[in-house]
Amino acid sequence: MKRKKYSLLLTVFILFMLTISCSKMMSLDMYGLHGNVKTFVEQQYEVVLVDGEWKQGKMKLGYHYKAFFDTNGNPEMRQAMDNKDSIMQKVIVKTEGNQLVEEVKYDAAGNLTGTTFFDRRVGDQQKFTDIGIDGEKKLMGKFWYKNGRVIKHSMQFFEEGKKRREQITLYEYDMKGNFKRRIDEGVIGGKSIIETYRYLEFDDQDNWTKRLNYTGAGRKKPNKISIRTYEYY
Repeated sequence: MKRKKYSLLLTVFILFMLTISCSKMMSLDMYGLHGNVKTFVEQQYEVVLVDGEWKQGKMKLGYHYKAFFDTNGNPEMRQAMDNKDSIMQKVIVKTEGNQLVEEVKYDAAGNLTGTTFFDRRVGDQQKFTDIGIDGEKKLMGKFWYKNGRVIKHSMQFFEEGKKRREQITLYEYDMKGNFKRRIDEGVIGGKSIIETYRYLEFDDQDNWTKRLNYTGAGRKKPNKISIRTYEYY
């Protein structure tokens, strides 16, 4: 059970990392954020139809996020929280020369759970490796960049030193630099998962504050609504 929980948190945070660290130069505008963002919180809710419009319902079970940035726009820390805003995982981000080099992960009690190491970018590609506290390799992966954004990434999951499965994810962006569509290939069961996004509201800095998430090709009913709130320097 502990292994499954670690694997889930690891997968969630690798995916979430892409929303805040997918640029060759870590300036906020390069990964879809505008203005001098200090923090943002992203929460997931159920969707209800009210008078022909999709509205925010009950908070969904699962993980919610908070991201922290320094005054130069570099990511400093991320937190995963439960529905009661209790911290489940904390990630300390380390950068050198505006490049992501390391992420150190801690559990709710502050215990070290693992470290992700990022190689220097070579052309439009960058490799990373996740190592557990036991020294074992948990995950290996690679990012592919285009125009400073991640357009593809692969992940190989390991248990007891053996590769158990591999997943490839493709990304598309809109004109504002926000995710438009995500395709996960090679997930458990061998089926591809397509998730598309529709943005409903933005704040006065042009950062999105409300987004509908659709899982499945051609799906007309959203499966959740994401809400973001920002704090600025």
